[in-house]
Amino acid sequence: MSCKDIIAKVFDQEEKYWSEDEKLDEIYSKNAEEDYIGSHAVESQGEEFYLEAV
Repeated sequence: MSCKDIIAKVFDQEEKYWSEDEKLDEIYSKNAEEDYIGSHAVESQGEEFYLEAV
């Protein structure tokens, strides 16, 4: 295996990591938004209201 092949393999692997990272960012941002909305509902309308909505 040549140095050029190794570098190409590293670039391919790095692209896979970036793609996975973007997917995780989307998941975490959705969860963070839901957590914010949920905590805001509890603070403003009370725990019972929020639990009924879920």
